[in-house]
Amino acid sequence: MAAGEKAITCAASIGAGCATLADAAITGGILTIFAGATGAASLFSDQASKSSIESELTKIRKEIYGSLSRYTTENETTPATIDAIYIRLDSSFQDCIPTDTELVEAGVAPSEIGKLILEKLSQIDGRFETDKIWREIARRIFEGAFERAFARQDFLLSLAPKITQQTLQDLTIIKDGVAELRLENAEGMEKILARLESIEHTSGDARPLGDPAQLQKQIRTLYRSNDVEAQKALERGVPGDGIDDLDALNRQRVNHIRDMESGLAIEKLAAARSCRAAGAAHFFLGQVGKALENYEAARELEPNDFWTLVYLTRIYHLSARTAEALTFANLSANAALTEREHSVALNEIGDIQVARGDLTAALTAYGEGLVIARHLAEDETNAGAQRDLSVSLNKIGDIQIARGDLAAALTAYEGSLAISRRLAENETNAGAQRDLSVSLNKVGDIQVARGALAAALTAYEEGLSIRRRLAEDETNAGAQRDLSVSLNNIGNIQIARGDLAAALTFYQEGLAILRRLAEDQTNAGAKRDLSVSLNKIGDVQVARGDLAAALAFYQEGLVIARRLAEDQTNAGAKRDLSVSLDRVGAIQRARGDLTTTLTAYEESLTIRRHLAEDETNAGARRDLSVSLNNIGDIQIARGDLAAALTFYEEGLVIARRLAENETNAGAQRDLSVSLERTGDTYEKLDDIEAAIRQYEESLPVAERLAALDQTHTQWAYDLKITRRRLAALKAKR
Repeated sequence: MAAGEKAITCAASIGAGCATLADAAITGGILTIFAGATGAASLFSDQASKSSIESELTKIRKEIYGSLSRYTTENETTPATIDAIYIRLDSSFQDCIPTDTELVEAGVAPSEIGKLILEKLSQIDGRFETDKIWREIARRIFEGAFERAFARQDFLLSLAPKITQQTLQDLTIIKDGVAELRLENAEGMEKILARLESIEHTSGDARPLGDPAQLQKQIRTLYRSNDVEAQKALERGVPGDGIDDLDALNRQRVNHIRDMESGLAIEKLAAARSCRAAGAAHFFLGQVGKALENYEAARELEPNDFWTLVYLTRIYHLSARTAEALTFANLSANAALTEREHSVALNEIGDIQVARGDLTAALTAYGEGLVIARHLAEDETNAGAQRDLSVSLNKIGDIQIARGDLAAALTAYEGSLAISRRLAENETNAGAQRDLSVSLNKVGDIQVARGALAAALTAYEEGLSIRRRLAEDETNAGAQRDLSVSLNNIGNIQIARGDLAAALTFYQEGLAILRRLAEDQTNAGAKRDLSVSLNKIGDVQVARGDLAAALAFYQEGLVIARRLAEDQTNAGAKRDLSVSLDRVGAIQRARGDLTTTLTAYEESLTIRRHLAEDETNAGARRDLSVSLNNIGDIQIARGDLAAALTFYEEGLVIARRLAENETNAGAQRDLSVSLERTGDTYEKLDDIEAAIRQYEESLPVAERLAALDQTHTQWAYDLKITRRRLAALKAKR
């Protein structure tokens, strides 16, 4: 194929006459830009595709101008230098356009193809190798263009048959003796795992955007047609022996480079890429320890690779090592080269700040990321940008829930849900289906907080239906974990509706999944999920009156929570520990052991006072009020009414402040409960008028809640008790 044929209509008029760049007139010819989506004439034979490509390049041109303008201002680059670079690119670029084969071998990742073109340019003109400004500007142009082009579905679908054909060849190499692959002939292994790396590079949130389950299914189908032993390995949850063999190969490569006084740059890049591919595979399979080993090796070889730093952030976060996670999140922000990468890094920073309990810092990071995401999503044809905007909106909604602003949270979640529904119209796109299930769960969470259980159940059930389909692949740890979350959500609704048997059924199904996932001792996220699930089943056993069974579940969860809370910087783990302590304390209290109960409650209170120092964290403030009420209850049981009233009144101050948000049904009920606890204490102190005032303030709150959802058995019962107690108090006047 001739270079001119490859280019097709790839020319974009970047500066045919004069253009303004860094406040200077730049003259030059037409810069020919290969934008990824126009890799070869064979990929786009119809005129409509060519027209859409030209439209894409018009948008790319504007982004390139903005990027170069910022770069030249920061680096004091002269207009003459920019003009010289443009002219040289214009005259040389057609000789550097990748072939179809090179596209596939590059792993279908923008950064890899950018490096490939730069290597070819460097051979034509050494300045693209040695001169920082020349190389940086060329790299920014190509990678920025590729990031946009690779979001186009038509391009990816056109490449799919080529990738499949190449994968068949790769599998033949593996089948013929992967264990014998040596350093110099490991191309087959790298090619197949490059597909995982290409998925890695499309990830915009804490979970991969790409669909590893579908990729694994494709590989599994191909294996089953050729290799019985590989099929057996796959049924054990490992996609052939390929990933483990690649781990061994990577260790050989890294050790080889370390032994050299100065390894070749190309050899280092190849080894780093191989480590990232294996790391991505392990990450998708939930094998956190092996993922960390590979990504740390990749960083040693290529310290400033953006996606290596992002995945190290995520791995350390999953491992409850938030201090290291925040360090790598900040490093990824510094390494970001595109707007999209910067928004990804900001979301990572926000996630870590949430884990550390700093909601203000988290909201700042998420807000900056949202601004970028909205800008990139102005192109409604860019599904990747639309998806990123949906993720950003969900993160903002999460923070608003923690701050107690349910109206703002619902607005954000509904915006995300609308985007997710559009993207999920393609039912074969498992990633889009998963995103839709996430949005549905978020909206369901808000409806629970508002007391609309029927609406919440509708959203949760739709999400569960999606997740059951996605979890049919039992090797996909992420899909399995998602299914357990949906099962727990519906169990929660059944608890609120008073159907304990149904709740237990959902919880037990979720627990079985989480026990399997938590077998990976390095996966703190799976351990935490298991602890939560154990607590939920304990709750059901308490409601059924089986305190011994409940205590067994709670204590198992407490052991896990203590271990995870050893990371002093992880606010989420500390909060989980306080919850486990409260549950164990409640059982001991029911069994009459007040001393053990008070010890557990006081440890929990200490944790919660620390977490509630951030007054913007409504959840932490609410937890503190619960702990204060718990200790007040113990003081009542011990006969120290004055001490009990002190704890109750401190909790009531917090409850009043949280209940200022009248859309938060949970906060309204907490206020009602707190008022009545205080009223009961006044009654014991023979201050009947003070007790009546507390109950009279509680009554309208209880009435509003009962009217809000007539299927909510707890609220109906609360109202009945409030009326009865108030009548009894008035009779004592």
